[in-house]
Amino acid sequence: HGKQTILSTPDSYCWEEIFSGPAVPISVRHVNIEGISGIKFELDFIRFLLMYSPVLEKMIVKPGLNVRPELMTELIRFKRASGQAEVIYNGEDSVNYGGEDFP
Repeated sequence: HGKQTILSTPDSYCWEEIFSGPAVPISVRHVNIEGISGIKFELDFIRFLLMYSPVLEKMIVKPGLNVRPELMTELIRFKRASGQAEVIYNGEDSVNYGGEDFP
């Protein structure tokens, strides 16, 4: 039988491995994500959306309780397909770094 992907184990869950980059770019302009805790599979999903959504204009990320403050720093470092992609963290801090890649 073929290769299996196990989705029930968050530690091994990686959006890029599952989708290997979509054949057609994701045509989403606005994304609202609420209650994230900053765990790996959530960040992988956000990274995936930013990388493969060339028309994305705005992503609003609202953390859940007890989220580490470094989460915003991680989010703004993610590479983006859209030079217009604006990430709004908790509806307060707006960051628009476009598709720049940070070291």
